[in-house]
Amino acid sequence: PVFSALKLVQQDIGKVHIAADIGCHAFATFEPFSSGHSILGYGMSLASGAGVAPMMQGRTLAIMGDGGFWHNGLITGVQSALFNNSDAVLLIFKNGYTSATGTQEIISTPDDDARAASADKLASLTDTNQTIETTLKGLGVQWMRTVHTYRVKDMRATLHEAFTSPFNGLKVIVAEGECQLERQRRIKPWLAGLLRRGERVMRVKYGVDEDVCNGDHACIRLSG
Repeated sequence: PVFSALKLVQQDIGKVHIAADIGCHAFATFEPFSSGHSILGYGMSLASGAGVAPMMQGRTLAIMGDGGFWHNGLITGVQSALFNNSDAVLLIFKNGYTSATGTQEIISTPDDDARAASADKLASLTDTNQTIETTLKGLGVQWMRTVHTYRVKDMRATLHEAFTSPFNGLKVIVAEGECQLERQRRIKPWLAGLLRRGERVMRVKYGVDEDVCNGDHACIRLSG
């Protein structure tokens, strides 16, 4: 959804240089998104984007996950960008785990207390841990927005704002949404327990509504 929003916003503002990073989001460098012109190292996207920024007419976009952010992006990326008055846009995928190396827990992983206290076990819990946001504020980031990853319209509008804002300085967008692999590992035992107790469980099934689909492949062109 985030990369769909990124494709849509470039229809309005034109093509932008995208510095990609190591992680599951790096697959967006391939079709149908083609959203990535460079991958330098884990958490190095913002730093590598700074290298090409002087040659670009518009603002550059750096993408990294929260694992890469804690590994390298905070110091070599954000700290350097603030020190050098960078006008770049940074998009952080806050999924709560370092998915690039096996979904290990990190500083911004939802804690056990939040999981236990959650009435809705199906809900994403990434918003319960604000470590990334508070760290960025403490470091001096003045322009920051948080948008849920599946709110394509809101993400498109936020990206548009970041690239057209009169604010001169680093602009950070936190794309917030729990890693779906880890979410499934979390909720499957809970659902199995409900079934063992004879309780009803709703299972979502996806398909094509032939009354709506006209076969023009618009969905494939946008999001694969």
